[in-house]
Amino acid sequence: MLVGIMPCGCFMFCGGTCFKNAAQALAEAGCSDREIMAITGHRTTQMVSLYTKRVEQRRMARSAMDKLEAQPGVMNFGQK
Repeated sequence: MLVGIMPCGCFMFCGGTCFKNAAQALAEAGCSDREIMAITGHRTTQMVSLYTKRVEQRRMARSAMDKLEAQPGVMNFGQK
């Protein structure tokens, strides 16, 4: 499947694993589902969310821990 054109002008071909890796990397970089869809060519946000749900779960967990640790008197779980 043709994915895009590399800077050297060569065509880039890729299978499903490449799409998953690309979607996860884009999600980690903070891209929205729509931005990821524009890159990977997916037509539905449901398919993108299959690839990015682990990244989103880590992001939400980190956000929750940051909020908890910001509370006065709460132990910082990242330090001993």
